[in-house]
Amino acid sequence: MTASFTVPIDVLKKLGAGDAATGLAALADTFGFYPLVGPSGAIPAEIVREIGHGDPVAGRRVLQKLIARIRHSKKPASGIIIRGRHADVAIGVDNQ
Repeated sequence: MTASFTVPIDVLKKLGAGDAATGLAALADTFGFYPLVGPSGAIPAEIVREIGHGDPVAGRRVLQKLIARIRHSKKPASGIIIRGRHADVAIGVDNQ
């Protein structure tokens, strides 16, 4: 069984411009899951596996890299793109 991934509250707040629930909504929209009630920051195990293209360990690495990038960014978190070996992850980027 694969574990879910919990995004720290400080990262959620940075993504949501100070509001953790908004940050979680942005992640949920990006990764295609329905957030739990309240800003728990939990990304479901099946989504972690999908992010890693079937490999939950790879999915966790992508998410850890994303968190590090958000924390160390001097800019607002919206518009961050993480380039991965198998896929890119874009947070807050309007693709329309």
